[in-house]
Amino acid sequence: MKYQAIRKLHYKREKKALSKPPLHFDMHNWLKSPYTCFKIRLYIELSSIIIYFLQNTKIKSNDVTFIYVFLSFLGGICLAFNDSKIIIFGILVLFFKVVVDSADGLLATVKYKPTIKGAALDSWGGTVSANSFIFGFGIYCFNFTNNVIFLYIVVLIIFLKSIDLKKDISMYLINILNEGYIFKNKKKNTKTFKKSKKSIGIIENFFKHGFNYHGKTLDFIFLIILFELYSGKILLSQYFFYLFVLRELIMFIYNIIVSIKNTESIERNFIKR
Repeated sequence: MKYQAIRKLHYKREKKALSKPPLHFDMHNWLKSPYTCFKIRLYIELSSIIIYFLQNTKIKSNDVTFIYVFLSFLGGICLAFNDSKIIIFGILVLFFKVVVDSADGLLATVKYKPTIKGAALDSWGGTVSANSFIFGFGIYCFNFTNNVIFLYIVVLIIFLKSIDLKKDISMYLINILNEGYIFKNKKKNTKTFKKSKKSIGIIENFFKHGFNYHGKTLDFIFLIILFELYSGKILLSQYFFYLFVLRELIMFIYNIIVSIKNTESIERNFIKR
């Protein structure tokens, strides 16, 4: 494909993806969110260039995903160093890794078709990215304060993320469907599930699309870290780190409640075909 065709396709894909729930984001609404609109265009333009050169190579979209995972890990490790130059390099890596994250799906569309395997790797890459950032950010706070509590919080956050019950329940639902189970009353129960999801999704939407491990949240933290490196003392980073552990505790409890509720609905509303 020609570069302009790839670029046009990328803008079309991103516009469609962002407009869907729960985001409902208009990437052309500069007045509402100028920074987000700018950043979206930045990674679209850069990833379009990357895909233009990769489309005729043997590199596959999953290979690009692994590169994204490596960059996430590298950025987190760099944050953990007690050296301002390495930390700044890590911030740049973590800021621009979204370009690679955007490129894998586009490459799959240009060369092949998006697959379930690719989607699973994307999900795994997101988990590695979040854990790598938390590790690096926690060590960064420890290096500035010498407060060992930050090391314990790092372990706690990663532990809570690793025992997320919601993932196991999702696999349970997939297995149920694969074994040939169907709704007792599909129309009625579909409405019930949608209503339930809408009523309990406020917390999840806030933490997934508001205060999370990517987007404007991390960019603002990176800006704070740069100011702290310039001033030579920690200013606000530790408070954001405390918010992250609070986030994980709330999401952990929330996912348990949702998972139990969904499991009960599955057992009550599904029958063997």
